[in-house]
Amino acid sequence: MKSAPKVLGGLKQLSMLWFYVRDLRSSVRFYKEQVRFKLIYLDEENGWAAFDTGAEGVELGLNEWRLGDNVPRGGGGCPVFEVEDLGAAREEMEKRGVVFDGEIVGQEGSRRHTTFHDPDGNPIQLTQVWI
Repeated sequence: MKSAPKVLGGLKQLSMLWFYVRDLRSSVRFYKEQVRFKLIYLDEENGWAAFDTGAEGVELGLNEWRLGDNVPRGGGGCPVFEVEDLGAAREEMEKRGVVFDGEIVGQEGSRRHTTFHDPDGNPIQLTQVWI
């Protein structure tokens, strides 16, 4: 049986993470082909796309930056997606051209994780419970 969502200060759950991107088409291609998220919404005219992340009720949104040449960098969040087998997930993504930062890191009894970046430098992590 699924437990009811936790409520903290009126917040129910995370529903979306989104990033500014320079080139919507390029970023959509990256998330579809290399990360393998399912595209659920695309509005190129208004510069918006959304993906099913596989986490129930949590979408990843992309918003094309149209206010000058430089997409704001840094200071944003880092979505972390849990996987069953971190080594296998990383290896599969590397075969599709995803470049990771360094090795898989972590502490036994906690989690281990690995980080990669989308075409605009936004960080994304994969994680696995490490018992």
